[in-house]
Amino acid sequence: MQRAAGPIYQLKKVDADQAQKELVAAEGRNAPVIQQKEAQYTKMIAEKEAELAQIKRNPWNGMAAQLEALRILGEENRPIFIANIFIMLLFIMLECTPIIVKLIAPRGPYDELLEIREHYYKNHNLEKIAEMDHATHEKLKYLVNS
Repeated sequence: MQRAAGPIYQLKKVDADQAQKELVAAEGRNAPVIQQKEAQYTKMIAEKEAELAQIKRNPWNGMAAQLEALRILGEENRPIFIANIFIMLLFIMLECTPIIVKLIAPRGPYDELLEIREHYYKNHNLEKIAEMDHATHEKLKYLVNS
């Protein structure tokens, strides 16, 4: 069963046909502009890829490359150079702080225990060496007397 095309359908069809004609006309008017923009886009992409190919690639990709990049940035930008110096000094200070504190601090109970432990270790090694010397002397005594 087919439905008859009513007056609303007729109005909608006329509107759709009119919109289609306007679309075709707009495409016809804008086709040269679209082609021009696409050509510009293709040209820009080619230029970008040519520039990327010309960029000098650094074969390093680790810490050395990062330090080199930081050096170059520091040469170009004074605040980055100063920040780099302060960060370097901060790390040096953090590395030296325990040693400085140990040198400034008075002798404490840990130092006493450490001295006792070192004394025990030294005496234990001397005792083992003396035992080995005695055992070697006893072995050689029988060989020399024979």
